[in-house]
Amino acid sequence: LRAVSNQYLALGMLNGLAIVALAIIAFVAVYMGYILFLGDGYNVEEEAFSIALTFTIVFVIILLLATWIKISQLRRGGGPQVAKELGGILLEEGNLDKVESVSQHKIKVLMNINKEMALASGVPVPNLYLIEDEGINAFAAGYSPLNSVIGVTSGAINALTREELQGVIAHEYSHILNGDVKINLRFAGIVFGLTVIYYIGEFLLRFFGRGSRRRYNKKGGAGGIIIIIAIALFVIGLLGRVLANIIGSLVSKQREFLADASAVQFTRNPNGIANALNKIRSGFGSEVTSASSSKFSHMFFGIPAKSSGFS
Repeated sequence: LRAVSNQYLALGMLNGLAIVALAIIAFVAVYMGYILFLGDGYNVEEEAFSIALTFTIVFVIILLLATWIKISQLRRGGGPQVAKELGGILLEEGNLDKVESVSQHKIKVLMNINKEMALASGVPVPNLYLIEDEGINAFAAGYSPLNSVIGVTSGAINALTREELQGVIAHEYSHILNGDVKINLRFAGIVFGLTVIYYIGEFLLRFFGRGSRRRYNKKGGAGGIIIIIAIALFVIGLLGRVLANIIGSLVSKQREFLADASAVQFTRNPNGIANALNKIRSGFGSEVTSASSSKFSHMFFGIPAKSSGFS
């Protein structure tokens, strides 16, 4: 509990620092943009300051409000909400025949492993969700052990042996047992808050990009201000994504090491999880193509984005 509390505190502090940094960048970007491109007259600096300050206040309110709304939504929906956003299919006895990407035999093996790891860890048996993707990946999500779920890609079920799949599932059980799922759910809300500005800026740029030069001329100065704000939001949103990735790596790294160690403890077999990781590295990959995978990338066993030099 103390470790989870410390993680909460660290997450809150890092998020606060990220918001302050983005707010400063937003203020400077709008202030300089107004002076350089739209400023005209004796009171240009006062006008720029007033517009930049108003924009920054609204900007921070949007960040905080978006974060709160997303955390509240995920808290109410728990693990099933995350699985639903990722396009997961609930695996239960009545609907196994609807799954075409994985054989029923392999699904039943997965369900048996799920029950075995529940006994080994002392955690209530979570529902299983199938993510239809060829990469080898899995995740655990929820606000408490009672509303947590485990998602597994079809690629993991098809490519991994029983002991390798057991190691991956055991890793996810550790996240449930140690309270990591609760931290990850809150972080998903923070990621949404830090990146929602990007989508607002993108929308504004597309909207004004469709118009002709005549539209901008009609709007005059107001139209120019909105264009500057849209560009600022878009660029700051990109920075928000970078900051979200940095915060995620700082907060979750030790929890991942603990989950690996716990997986060995639950299975009494270090080869399972080790060989699963080697398969990801040797060419199978861990890509998840769902549009929502970037919002929940910190929850996954492997990096869900396509491998690149930047990653």
